Amino acid sequence: MSCSPAGHAYPIPMDFLVFTPEEVEKWKTIQNHVIAHALKEGKVLYESH
Repeated sequence: MSCSPAGHAYPIPMDFLVFTPEEVEKWKTIQNHVIAHALKEGKVLYESH
């Protein structure tokens, strides 16, 4: 099975992490936590309204 958001194939394996709003709030200020890095440098791949 391959994952290709927006029709783009990725040549390397990727993990997609999903967090609740409560988890984001808890971890967003912790230096070197994946959530803090994602909020600072990450890209939104999909957003539901």
